[in-house]
Amino acid sequence: MTQAEIQEAVAGHHARNMELLRQLQEREVSFDEWRTIEHHFWAPSHREAALLARALYSKGHLVITICPTDMHDGTKCWNVETERQESVLQATRGDVIEEFVRMADSLNAVYDGWGTSI
Repeated sequence: MTQAEIQEAVAGHHARNMELLRQLQEREVSFDEWRTIEHHFWAPSHREAALLARALYSKGHLVITICPTDMHDGTKCWNVETERQESVLQATRGDVIEEFVRMADSLNAVYDGWGTSI
């Protein structure tokens, strides 16, 4: 990705995060409370998925899924999901999102966002 594409991806996550924060606020979910946050990634091959999982694990993530997935267009992609204990505010910080986008991009993967149970 070019620098402009990275910034565009980060901006897209920021817009999505603002909507998610609005929805969580409506449900009176604390943004500061530590909870299990899942982070989702897509990698083009098992190799890139494994390297991404290793990099995320080294940063304190528990890898919960590495599996191939059939895409709508008939291709395969590898789903990488991790979780860690953090606050919603931590998960939505701009520098955190940019780090995930850049880390994924360095392995030809894509950061697809986060989620949590409420």
